[in-house]
Amino acid sequence: MRKLLLLISLLAVTALSAVASPAQAQGTPLATVTTADHLNVRVTPSTQSGVIAVIDRGMTFQVLGRSSDGLWWQILLPPSGQAGWISGQYVQVVNAASVPVLGTGGPGPATVSTAVVTTGSLNARAIPDPYAGQILTTVSLGTVHVVVGKTSGEPLWVQINLPGGGTGWINAGYANVTNLSLVPVTYNNSGQPQPGGYVSGYVVNVYFLNVRTAPNPFVNNVITMIARNQTFQVVGKTSGEPLWIEIILPSGVRGWVNSDYTVVSNMAAVPVTYNNSGQQQTGVTGTVVNCYFLNVRSTPNPFIQNVLAVIARNQTFPVVGKNSTGTWYQINVNGVIGWVNGDFLYVSNPGALPVTF
Repeated sequence: MRKLLLLISLLAVTALSAVASPAQAQGTPLATVTTADHLNVRVTPSTQSGVIAVIDRGMTFQVLGRSSDGLWWQILLPPSGQAGWISGQYVQVVNAASVPVLGTGGPGPATVSTAVVTTGSLNARAIPDPYAGQILTTVSLGTVHVVVGKTSGEPLWVQINLPGGGTGWINAGYANVTNLSLVPVTYNNSGQPQPGGYVSGYVVNVYFLNVRTAPNPFVNNVITMIARNQTFQVVGKTSGEPLWIEIILPSGVRGWVNSDYTVVSNMAAVPVTYNNSGQQQTGVTGTVVNCYFLNVRSTPNPFIQNVLAVIARNQTFPVVGKNSTGTWYQINVNGVIGWVNGDFLYVSNPGALPVTF
């Protein structure tokens, strides 16, 4: 019977140790009981203060603060989120340099809010925004973090103390947060567009889609590629055809994609951020003739390296201008404005064109 009780006692201590020592990221201040078999955790940093828990040799806890005289440490007691004080002479503390001085404690047991990460790896960001918030670091599954702030509205993000110092924001949907009512609002997102209010989109019709610095497929301006079904925030669009949309990826990358390969939730709500329809609409068209392929150039000059695009025989495009001699025509190729030699273009009504060069 005594052996059975001893075994149960050992299992209980082992279980408590496991709870008291969650996986901590490198740099987190930790206190380990080293020179006492049992150590009282007190309400305030004083031997005259009430005892709220007893911890055992070898157990490790996250450190929240130190007393002004440096003799006591305030620790976090999981899973309740309660904070208490232990005497520094019985523990060894690592990463103590980042521990703040908390004075002499209050009249009663301190309770803090904590967040336990419930996903494999969670980004901690500079601001609570998955599109614009710079990633400061990542926090791992099971790690415990003190919560110091929260957003004013949905989606709920919480501001946590980071292991290496400073604070960062995590999405509360990926953490178990205790005592949230105690946490002050430190970021107002109630007046900001929420994810439901964001215009969103995703990739269709292709396996991979180029994201470009500008809405132009004919110059070497690819930033990255996104895959079929990948989602993004839509923040802008071109003023005319061909319709391109300006997007922000969850990584923070911002660029342009051709809308023909996307589905957008509410295109009407997207503001125009790029004018690609500023050219005069003449109603004149031009069709490629007399050659198989025709260079479209940035100026009406065949002797410099200024090719923007190549178009093929029988293709037809809007013509928006001509040079002063009427030997070159300015055309609109899917939003790219360029020049072609008039010998290879049949123009429906040259007389209606303005001189643009």
